[in-house]
Amino acid sequence: MRNIATRGTGAAVAALVLTLTGCGIMNPGASVPMPSASPQGGDSDTTGADETGSGGTLGTLNTALIAQDEGKFVSAFGTQLQPKAREWWTNMKSLGMTVGAATSDSGDLNAASGSGEVQIGVHTAYDPVDKDRKPDLAPAPYAVTIIGGKITAWRPTTYQSPWDEGPLYVRRGPHLALAAPVADRAAVDSYFGDAETAANWNIKMMKKYASGLLVQKGFVGFLATSPSRFNSWFKAPNSGAGASGVREADGNTFDMPSVRLYSGNGSKKFGRDTIGGSRVVLSSQVTGGHTRLARVSAHEFAHALMGSFGRPVQQDKWVVEGFARWWDTSFTQRNGGNGNSYPHSDTGTNIRSAVHGGQYGAKPPTNSDFGSQATVNQAYDYASSVYEFITEKFGPNATIVSCARSYNEGNDPFSYLPKKVKSNGDADLYPAGKMQQDWRNWQKKVYG
Repeated sequence: MRNIATRGTGAAVAALVLTLTGCGIMNPGASVPMPSASPQGGDSDTTGADETGSGGTLGTLNTALIAQDEGKFVSAFGTQLQPKAREWWTNMKSLGMTVGAATSDSGDLNAASGSGEVQIGVHTAYDPVDKDRKPDLAPAPYAVTIIGGKITAWRPTTYQSPWDEGPLYVRRGPHLALAAPVADRAAVDSYFGDAETAANWNIKMMKKYASGLLVQKGFVGFLATSPSRFNSWFKAPNSGAGASGVREADGNTFDMPSVRLYSGNGSKKFGRDTIGGSRVVLSSQVTGGHTRLARVSAHEFAHALMGSFGRPVQQDKWVVEGFARWWDTSFTQRNGGNGNSYPHSDTGTNIRSAVHGGQYGAKPPTNSDFGSQATVNQAYDYASSVYEFITEKFGPNATIVSCARSYNEGNDPFSYLPKKVKSNGDADLYPAGKMQQDWRNWQKKVYG
């Protein structure tokens, strides 16, 4: 779930398979052309942007990060902090760092002495690029003190990041980097195959059904081996993040907005049209072991993919959680949630119970339905029936695109379903109210 566990809920922070050989994951069907099926994005101005830093400490950091020069990066720190700076650099390279940059809206970090906050953005090989193929940067903020042109104090300001705790052990595949502190190497080795299977499946599904929306190569995940570590990573202190609603130690996804940097001459150096990248936290203590962790991974990676659809507007929980539940059920059911497998899955059982009980009326769950342990599982599953309905009626491409447009534009997915596809690829869309009623009628037929 986004910033929360797969069968849980919580407040959003501002901010992170089956090997598919011969298996039909979804009911193939024709790809449905939809309007705005390419990545949406933010503006291209440079507000809060340059400066990559023309001199001083900020300039040194940027020169080093852009050129990937470890020695120069470490040289920006005082002698006592240089081992920590080198450790940070090694962790980032292990995660797949290809480029980075730094910015500051607080304090004078170009002066010989001073203090403020610096945001260091790192792009890994797995993170999104924008429509111009420029890398987005996932930032981490640090409070710094500079004395004599060197950083003498360096402290994370908003959350605890795994890479700041000490050396990481990282396993990497084509679509996944999975990391944990070196003491938890055995856990990473044990669960990497499960998470990698889910990562490979997610990317394959996007390539097959919505390749125009796929702007990233994979995912960056961290494996927590204790509840305290799981709850500390990326959680802003005293912010209330995750404090409301249901907390469950299965998986969290944290979107990390881009550091908005451009080169000093005005030419675009970094991306602005997607988020900087998501960071996923998975728990090795998940009930259900390897099978469950694979499903949790598929769910969380779906949220990471949503982030690269564009810059989200405020959206109801059922839109994002229903999609991720449809996605992870499709993963576990192998054929993509069509036919008899979805109604007879654990998800389908909860949908049937909700339809028979009538507790949601004729609408998807409200945000309050995700607010208690007693109702959250059923709310997730009932919300996913919207996407199952869209898949059955229009195909997986329309399911993914309708979620993407909803995520990026604010209306619910019922608003983006094609009545007639035009020769130029645009579509006349059904009225949202009619689609919602059709969904209810379909529910009664399948689950009533």
